Amino acid sequence: MLNEIFDIIHDLNEGKVIEAANKILQLIKDKDDEDLIRISSEIEKEIRAMREDDEILRVVRVETLDELKNVLLELKEARIRKIKVLIYDLLRRISNNNVLVVEAIKPKSDVRPHTYM
Repeated sequence: MLNEIFDIIHDLNEGKVIEAANKILQLIKDKDDEDLIRISSEIEKEIRAMREDDEILRVVRVETLDELKNVLLELKEARIRKIKVLIYDLLRRISNNNVLVVEAIKPKSDVRPHTYM
């Protein structure tokens, strides 16, 4: 299971958030924990919403298309960030706060440089 977790973290670091989401959903689909189920359903909902947003572009008038594209892009970025945070939470939960996993998912800005005097 640790290999799958690190594979998901690798996908997140490469910017493949949807692929990582699909992998973690497959990993936890057999779990009975109510919190895990809620978080995974929220991830699925956000992925579905992103797909549905793209469909609206086909029916919108040309005059508002550019503005709608900009709004949808901002919304997609926010949803991607939300999915990423939810994946991080799931990773911590299913790994039981494993030190290696927690360190691997830390943002790069939290890493302090090693300086010696």
